[in-house]
This record gives sequence, C-alpha cells and structure tokens, in this order.
Amino acid sequence: MQNDDKPLLLFIDDEIFLLNAYRRMFRQSQWRCLFCTTTVEAAQLLDLYPVQLILCDYYLTEGTGEEFYLGLADKFRHVKRILLSGSNEVLTEQLISSGVVDKVLHKPCTKAELISLIDSCLGSVHRCSEYE
Repeated sequence: MQNDDKPLLLFIDDEIFLLNAYRRMFRQSQWRCLFCTTTVEAAQLLDLYPVQLILCDYYLTEGTGEEFYLGLADKFRHVKRILLSGSNEVLTEQLISSGVVDKVLHKPCTKAELISLIDSCLGSVHRCSEYE
C-alpha cells in the first residue's frame, strides 16, 4: 500500500516510452506518481486525486501543454505546474510571469535536474501550506 503522505505527481506525455522512463525513474522515489497520455485523462485524474504537481509535455497529440494549463479550472490553481519542452520555441519567461506555469524544463534533461526542479516546486507547496 502506498503512503498517502507522499506528494502526488501527475506526468502527462503522449510518448509512451517517456512515460515508461518516468515510471522507472520514480518507482522508488519519495513521491507517488500518476501517468497518462492525454489531457482528457489528466483532467479526470485531477478530479479523483489530490495532485500537488503536474509535469506536462509541451507538444501533445491533442494540443499543447500550455493549452492544457490554460484550460484548467480555477479549482486547480493550487497545483504546481511544470512544462516539459524539447523545443526552444516555448516562451519560458512569458509563461512563468503570466502564471500559466511555475517552471519550464527543457528536454533532454538529467534525472538530477528533474528531481531538483520537482523538489523546488514541492518545497514551495509545503512552505505555503504550513502557513494556511
């Protein structure tokens, strides 16, 4: 049985081999993880589980990660958001300053870079929730 005290992450990528890599990478991590290939499935998971951090690929079969984040209802504003991009086309500073995402991580990246960014985002979640 999984520990419900562990932060819950949601990975969205339409490339199965990348989701499988994330699944292997975080199999025995300090986080619980959910994985899906579509934003439709991601929205359903957000309704069912208390996700604290979403990691979404920029280019998806049915649109972009940016569009997905823009379409999230206000009830998910507390969920931290990382956009994973294999392209430099993404306007990183504009997306962050407008509040669409908390961070953008350019692929390829190392496991250490990904873990550091997740830690950084989740640390700010825990700091905020301590004072609420």
